[in-house]
Amino acid sequence: MEVDDFRMDMILAEACRADVDKFCAKVEPGQGRVHKCLREVSKQLSPTCRLEEMRMEEKEADNVQFSISLLRACSGEKGLFCHDVQPGSARVFRCLVENMASADFGDSCRSVIMQKLQRREANWRLDPALRRFCRADVDRLCAFEDAERIEDGAVKKCMAAKHEQLSTGCQRELARSLHMSFFIWQSGGTITAPCDADIQKYCLPKAQGSQVPPGAVSSCVADIVERMMQAEQPNKQRRLQAGDDSDADEGSGSNNSVPSQQGRKERPGSRNGAGQAKLAAAGAAAAKKASGTKPAQVLKLSEQCYRLAAIAAPSDVEQGFDASTIAYSMQTALTLSMQRVEQATGLQTLRRNGQGAVTAISLTGWTALAGVAAFVLVLFAGALYGIRQYLGHAHQGYSLVVKSPAGQ
Repeated sequence: MEVDDFRMDMILAEACRADVDKFCAKVEPGQGRVHKCLREVSKQLSPTCRLEEMRMEEKEADNVQFSISLLRACSGEKGLFCHDVQPGSARVFRCLVENMASADFGDSCRSVIMQKLQRREANWRLDPALRRFCRADVDRLCAFEDAERIEDGAVKKCMAAKHEQLSTGCQRELARSLHMSFFIWQSGGTITAPCDADIQKYCLPKAQGSQVPPGAVSSCVADIVERMMQAEQPNKQRRLQAGDDSDADEGSGSNNSVPSQQGRKERPGSRNGAGQAKLAAAGAAAAKKASGTKPAQVLKLSEQCYRLAAIAAPSDVEQGFDASTIAYSMQTALTLSMQRVEQATGLQTLRRNGQGAVTAISLTGWTALAGVAAFVLVLFAGALYGIRQYLGHAHQGYSLVVKSPAGQ
């Protein structure tokens, strides 16, 4: 976990001692300042130090309780907007992001949230749901980019380029992640840089050189994509009527490499659920404030930008994210339970790889789970039997016999 003083983590202190002396010698230890310094120069760190910092940052991404800097900056916002959100699986962080455009959201907390979101842009592993659902796809399609461990967004770019080969769950999480990239857009962003020229041209005519409100760009770009898709529909109909369906599913002009979104019934920027509704409303308001009235001319994004925007945020992102966080929470809870069993009994209930990461439940672990399940079943059956006996319910029906008094 993140600690106030990096020296309290002996493994990290040993791995990063030389890097701290080289890059952060003038930084006073405490309050996470050395961690912040090291992450700002992550590309220049030694391999061992960079890996340890990544490992720690992944833990922080999973649970906001491990991020001291975020808790300090966002204590008020956490109490105001997310007081009833259970920590774990990035739920609190997600809650803060959804409310980031609120007028009651402090600038210091917003700044920390933006920094962490930008870190996610560079390192896909810092997004718990994306890491959970895309691990196998990355190993299969983007192993080279991932092995480099260079925080330049290479893995996420690789997944976007090979979008159609990704599993359904990974496609969903990548869409959510790319939507967030547009939501926090800044010029020269790690992922959204191919859209900078289009965004400057279409979305920021009155806000050039000023700070862009969160959500302004994502709403604007989603609207342009919708217009482009609507404009393409008559062309598709004409081709189908002419009997030429060879490119019926392709975009017009130079956008023929845009991946299809199977089952999409709404535009890329549409979302369901309360959280995405907040983002949509905030984005629309910010887009109107930043851009003024929408231009009447036909808008067209570049091929690279259109590809990213078309992938981002299909209609089922909200439900998919909820499902992924629930699944991730269950997996985390099960792993923690197995680790407690290991500590209490000394039995190996989990399988680990060479780096010590949990990969599967061992046969002993499954046996222990079966025993626990059987014990719970016996307790439930015993409780049910006791209740039935207490209430006097017999297993079979009965007949009530009433005897009349003598002489009647």
